[in-house]
Amino acid sequence: MSARSSHATSDSKSPSPFPMESLDQMESDELMNFLEELERTNEALKKETEMFDKYLKRIDPKDLHQRVTLPNELTQHDIGKFGRKKGKNRMSSTADRGLLKLSVEQKCDIATREVEVLREEMVRKDKEYEQLLDSYKATIAEAEVRFGEVKKEAYEFERDVTRGGVNPRIGKIMAERVVKFYDDKLRSKDTMIEKLRLKNTSLRCKCKKFTLHLKQKEESGEVRHEVDFKQLKIENKRYSEHYEEKNQELLKLKLTTGNTLQVLNTYKKKLHALSVESAHLDNELKQRQDLLDKIEVETRGATRVSSILYTTHSSPLNRNVRRLKRSTKKLDINWKTIEYQR
Repeated sequence: MSARSSHATSDSKSPSPFPMESLDQMESDELMNFLEELERTNEALKKETEMFDKYLKRIDPKDLHQRVTLPNELTQHDIGKFGRKKGKNRMSSTADRGLLKLSVEQKCDIATREVEVLREEMVRKDKEYEQLLDSYKATIAEAEVRFGEVKKEAYEFERDVTRGGVNPRIGKIMAERVVKFYDDKLRSKDTMIEKLRLKNTSLRCKCKKFTLHLKQKEESGEVRHEVDFKQLKIENKRYSEHYEEKNQELLKLKLTTGNTLQVLNTYKKKLHALSVESAHLDNELKQRQDLLDKIEVETRGATRVSSILYTTHSSPLNRNVRRLKRSTKKLDINWKTIEYQR
């Protein structure tokens, strides 16, 4: 609005920034660029004006002076005059006394408020559409259940009445079967109605109990207010950050545990190989020990046999040796006697 008003003021008080002589001197490309620039400016001004109109329609005119600060050059007399005059007189007095312009901060404030309103509107629309979607889903689910029930009833009617209720003599459906079929259906419907009634009664009792409990909480001051929910949101955010940190630590511990398990598996494989080798060596040592025991037993037996044999054969041999020594000694004596006699 301010830009459009400034253009109007410049047209009425100051010469145009682009006089006709300069426009006549422009080339076609420059004129096209100038036209595109004007179109973009007009589009921006149009959007700005629409936004400001929405803002003015939504706020109370009494609060306008509190929300929008007027320019410094307008005095209280001008403001009163501006508020008293209507129609063309108001426009003429505004044009004479000065234009109501908005600063950049005010425009940003209005745009921020409009964005918040749009966000609230979007949230409200999302809730409405979610409710509408839930109602449509519930209607579809109900239609599907109803369709299944009708299909089941049609199948049961065909099974019990159309095919099972035919009189074999006359070839027609017996009326008793039709009456019995519908009586059974009505009894089942009555049973379902009674169950739903009891369920509805229990739900009403629960609702009354919860309402009474809520009133008691309100009286005792235990009801959560908006400040409490904000505090809970802050605590929830803090706990979420703490939970995220713990998750990161847990991830690191999992990685460390994985590496430790890999090392442990390697050592387990080495231990298994050493255990197999140790068992093989123990088995071989046992075999050699058994062989050594057998050799010792055989050695003891051979020693015993040799000692027995030595004992058995040594006595006659010793006697023969002694006899031979005595005979040899006699021969020596006889030989010496003979030599002496010579």
